[in-house]
Amino acid sequence: MSRWLALTAVVLLVLLLWTDLVASSGAAPVVARPFPAFSLTTLDGAPLSAEALRGHVTVVNVWASWCPPCRSEAPVLREVARDTAPDGVQFLGVLHQDEVAPARAFVERAGLTFPTVVDDGTLAGALGVRAIPMTFVVDAEGRLRTRHFGPITEAQLRVLIEDAAHPLAAEAVR
Repeated sequence: MSRWLALTAVVLLVLLLWTDLVASSGAAPVVARPFPAFSLTTLDGAPLSAEALRGHVTVVNVWASWCPPCRSEAPVLREVARDTAPDGVQFLGVLHQDEVAPARAFVERAGLTFPTVVDDGTLAGALGVRAIPMTFVVDAEGRLRTRHFGPITEAQLRVLIEDAAHPLAAEAVR
């Protein structure tokens, strides 16, 4: 009897974890809560805080140089950042569980021109990051609008940016 109870508990735990992973994969709207406050240093050594995000739609990408999916999505981030800069869209990288030297080398190789902050785990923890890459879109008022788990495509990213820039239109379509 106790073996069956233990086996049932294990199966339920696995199902709960699997359901949580499936539910958190891909893009998902989030309650429009404020982006967490932070004050970190970029890979270049410059201070950067959450206040710098205000007034612009901002794409926040949590990544590491050792992460293959992060490497595969870098060209998408580079191109969309370049294309949307004239519209005032900002991009911010968040280095997660990585060393600065390989991250700098990766940024240079990938041609990423947006700032990346070195996170001690505080920002990623406040955002609920459990795995990388993870991308968040923040509206101009500094509220989280969407999170996307896994490598993001150009089409997905453009839709999320548009939704954050025009939230009322996006909600009317849903």
